[in-house]
Amino acid sequence: PSIRTFEVNGAALELHTSDEIGGEAETSGCLWPACPALAAWLQAHASELTGATVLELGSGTGLASLTVACCADVKTVVATDNSLSALSRLRESAKA
Repeated sequence: PSIRTFEVNGAALELHTSDEIGGEAETSGCLWPACPALAAWLQAHASELTGATVLELGSGTGLASLTVACCADVKTVVATDNSLSALSRLRESAKA
């Protein structure tokens, strides 16, 4: 496991990822190249999400969900994944 740090809404977000290859970690533990771009877009458009309920399916590392939770005035954010290890890493990232 490793920690990648991103700036979200002026604060550091420590994202727990996995460097392991194989099994479910191959898709849920890695940070996909498009995810930082999506997080930047979500920050730039946070005002458009005011009052929304946000559901992320297959959240993996959870960067998108955590970004929305940190920078948008949303009602609820729900991050899902079928990988228990991904959900465990996501919980650790949310605590930080």
